[in-house]
Amino acid sequence: TLGMNSGQNVQIVSLGSGLETLWFNLMDEGHIKKPFKFVELDLEVVVKKKIRKINHSKKLTKLFEKINLQPTVSGK
Repeated sequence: TLGMNSGQNVQIVSLGSGLETLWFNLMDEGHIKKPFKFVELDLEVVVKKKIRKINHSKKLTKLFEKINLQPTVSGK
């Protein structure tokens, strides 16, 4: 398990991951604990598509609510 159980902050940077689901699977299975920082870098159109999919999925919406996060697009 990554995060509080190991006494370390977790930082994951995902470059050009498209619609990759690894982070969601790790969170859902309880492998990542707070505190953590996850940064995903991709084309704006891809990130927006992924956010739309998150917002239209009850399971993913609940996951984000559980960890008190809101997916956002930032930077240019």
